[in-house]
Amino acid sequence: MPPFKLQQQELGDLIAYIRTLRLPRRGDLVPVEVTVEITDGKKLRGASVNRSFADMQLRTPDSRMHLLRKEGARYREVTSQVDWTSYDGQLAGNRFSAITAIDKGNVARLTPKWIYSLPDVPTLETTPLVVEGVMYVTSANECYALDAGSGRVWRELYFPFNDNYISRPH
Repeated sequence: MPPFKLQQQELGDLIAYIRTLRLPRRGDLVPVEVTVEITDGKKLRGASVNRSFADMQLRTPDSRMHLLRKEGARYREVTSQVDWTSYDGQLAGNRFSAITAIDKGNVARLTPKWIYSLPDVPTLETTPLVVEGVMYVTSANECYALDAGSGRVWRELYFPFNDNYISRPH
């Protein structure tokens, strides 16, 4: 929305209106069943657990997560180029990425695409894992699943010692 100047009365009315809006509580967020067309002509049906104008995270009936990017009226399925499935990267313990797009000549020009801070966690002492485009980050009794391409939260899980609680998707 482009910036424009508001008169004092208009600004007061706008603030009064915004204060009447209620953010949805976690229990209000329910996945919506949708069918989307993929750029290769196939159709995917499932629960849209997180959606914006640019992307969508879709859970299909086989419990598989599909990360989708909007391209016109269709979606393009995305995944990670190389998974990072353990502390060492791969099970063989290589501790480096096989991605070739980053090299000595361009590494200095890299900039963060997104940052996600865990709530109430000052430092992260674990290695994030990436599997099929989903980044899993943990702290204490919490696990966050993030779309590795956009940083959007797909799901947060909380496992207290006395009861198992799983929040609904954001």
